[in-house]
Amino acid sequence: MPTMIAEHTATTTTYSQSGDLTSVSSIELDSSASTDDVGITSRIWTETSGDGGSFDDDTAVAPTYTPVGNGPWTFQVEGEDIDSNTDTDIIVVLAPNGDAPVSIEGAIVPSG
Repeated sequence: MPTMIAEHTATTTTYSQSGDLTSVSSIELDSSASTDDVGITSRIWTETSGDGGSFDDDTAVAPTYTPVGNGPWTFQVEGEDIDSNTDTDIIVVLAPNGDAPVSIEGAIVPSG
């Protein structure tokens, strides 16, 4: 059975001159730490909560998500192995009140 691990690896953001977050233009996700004893044969990323943005490739190991707004977003990755066993993992990404997203143990929380 697969063990899926969803991670957030980078966020591209734009700030105002006063240092406030004005936009999030991309979110890098990654499921390369996922494992399976016979190999993961497919995966699918979905945005389960958020602003309706888009993935560059929702079946990629490490897709880029382009948001419409400034979050928060919830993503799910589901993997399947050759025996049709599946597993999912969920990650939440926040970009609240001018703070840059910071990744802590697979979740994103505001800094400061």
